[in-house]
Amino acid sequence: MATTLIRNAQAIVTVDREDRVLRGENILVQDNVIRYIGPEERPADCVIDASHCFVYPGLVNTHHHLYQTFTRNLPKVQKMELFPWLRTLYEIWRGLDEDCIYYSSLVGLGELLKYGCTTCMDHHYVFPRVGSEHFIDQQFRAADLLGVRFHATRGSMSRGKSDGGLPSDIVGQEISDVKSSLESKGYDVKVEKRLSSKQYIGKVSGSEPGPGSQLNEGQTITLYQGVDAKGAKQTFIDHSGTGGDGLLMGTSDVASGQWCNKAGDCITLGQDDSYSSGDIVFLKVKDGAANTKYSMTGESLISCDAVQQPYCSSKKADYLLTGNSGAFELFPHKAFETYWCGDSALGGEGDMRSCVAGKVHDIDSDSSDASDYEPDGSGKFHMMDLFAVFPVGSDVESVEKTGYFDASALAAAQKQKPVDTDRPFLMYRDVNQYKNGEKESTYTRDWFDPFMPYNGYNGSKDGTVKMKPAPSDETAYYLVEDVQPDWDSLEDANIKGVSAKSQKSNGKNASKNADTKKSDSQSDAATRSLMKSIAGKYGFASGSGGWGTTMTVASDGTFSGTYHDSDMGITGDDYPNGSVTISNFKGRFKDAKKNADGSYTMQCDKSALKIDGNIGDTYIKNGSKYTVADPYGIAPCGAFTVYPAGYDSSQLSEAIVGWSHAWYDSMPAKLETPIIVNAEDTNLGSESQQDAFFQSKYLE
Repeated sequence: MATTLIRNAQAIVTVDREDRVLRGENILVQDNVIRYIGPEERPADCVIDASHCFVYPGLVNTHHHLYQTFTRNLPKVQKMELFPWLRTLYEIWRGLDEDCIYYSSLVGLGELLKYGCTTCMDHHYVFPRVGSEHFIDQQFRAADLLGVRFHATRGSMSRGKSDGGLPSDIVGQEISDVKSSLESKGYDVKVEKRLSSKQYIGKVSGSEPGPGSQLNEGQTITLYQGVDAKGAKQTFIDHSGTGGDGLLMGTSDVASGQWCNKAGDCITLGQDDSYSSGDIVFLKVKDGAANTKYSMTGESLISCDAVQQPYCSSKKADYLLTGNSGAFELFPHKAFETYWCGDSALGGEGDMRSCVAGKVHDIDSDSSDASDYEPDGSGKFHMMDLFAVFPVGSDVESVEKTGYFDASALAAAQKQKPVDTDRPFLMYRDVNQYKNGEKESTYTRDWFDPFMPYNGYNGSKDGTVKMKPAPSDETAYYLVEDVQPDWDSLEDANIKGVSAKSQKSNGKNASKNADTKKSDSQSDAATRSLMKSIAGKYGFASGSGGWGTTMTVASDGTFSGTYHDSDMGITGDDYPNGSVTISNFKGRFKDAKKNADGSYTMQCDKSALKIDGNIGDTYIKNGSKYTVADPYGIAPCGAFTVYPAGYDSSQLSEAIVGWSHAWYDSMPAKLETPIIVNAEDTNLGSESQQDAFFQSKYLE
């Protein structure tokens, strides 16, 4: 039997019926039960000297939210009232997972023990619809490790934002439940299939407008149903009528969305509205793919059942990629049966004979004269965009075993962290990994493009150039699932009770708001993404610091700051300490778009730009004369260019680099922090320097 003696305590607070306090006495504990309290020092396995300590029963915490230790030190919420505080933090809490619960419980319970609390009752109320099944288990796990008595209860939030609470999230709910609920409120609801991570298969994976957005009466809502490889395959249909011989196109833009790798490079695929018609939907690259000479970026993308050249032909109607693996390819429509004669793209067997000595040659199409052909192959095939898309449930290993990927690329990938197959991902052929991206072609019946997928046409040998890179967690482009609502635009989006009153707009305004929301949705998403990446403090100043503008950009695109310029030599009777030009300002950036070189263009919202006072106003303060002016570097409020972290600084103009000397000894080869440049203004009318704000450690 294990025994512990706590000896010579300065004070023992008994909390008995008489509320006695004993001094200089001892406590004997045997098998976690107190057996003796008194002056005798009895033998024990373990002796604790408490001569300078108070001993008292463990305290009891009857109301805790342990998970909140995870976010309690965020500066921006420290002085908020309750519901603004909740709305701000709930955007983070929506991402809670089991690790967050476990470690926040360890921290919270450990702190309670440190200050004498040995029993805790926790009221946990944030349960994301996916992945929260074992949250309470994780709390008990932490309590067991620390030896704390633990009582778990479950709380809830039942009020919508319109009456001070929070909107609920539709992502992760059953499609039928969400659809019927919204339809019962008078909304027109469509369902489209989209690739999704494992947790959203068969459920709501997103929506347009986004979850939580303000709705207008009678508005059409599109719900995205998450699908895996099997569901994606069902979106492709055969139009040839030959039972599998022909091009496969989609009935849904199943692969739409932003795909990003771990390095931060992103590719955005979206519906090609100019080419899609009726039930047939085409995708195109909207942003991010390499803008090389032959990339065909922006062209419609297609897929094939057997992905073969030259006719994309197969007798196996279930072919996806190399066999029925569940993966599929996307490539530019113009790349199909296309070869190049010089800089001209030609398509089809009959056109190949028109290429003579690298130039398109007019010949009689009915001629059988062999001299009309170009047997030496002046035409060339070029490596163009190619995406191998792997939905959840794809057999990645089988694709690797077929030799689809280059052997050296596969060996390199296998040394890296394995790809996460619980998330949809795509592989984008990297032209920079190939020494030669073109091959001469000749007119024969068995000709094919070696840079396009090929499974052996008419029994011919597969001479396809293999894909680089191969799948790994480092090389894969994962689908980005941004299911966070735009909290600033929320009215009441609780699908269990959509408030028609709160969501109505009167007359023409309802239609106008709906149209504006639809047209701005893509721009808003791009803007939110950019603003999150560039949020921080920026400076724009002379090298000597005589004048300067500082600006803080928030993650929602709003900004505020101060411009000042001092001249101590301009004085007067009322202002012996000199003169100051001042501008305290605030505003908002919007409408961000990515440029081909990796930079971004965004707009300064002129209607949102506000300045304290009126330009030209003067006042005396602390012996100095202040004059209100336009904010230097911000005005004119128009187009701004953002050069993100990681941008190649050698591509920056001297007009921009000129301002760096105020903040850095030398410009790094790759930008470590973003630069924001006023594209519509130059320094004092000179084109030698553009107004450029730098994010610098000196501003912290």
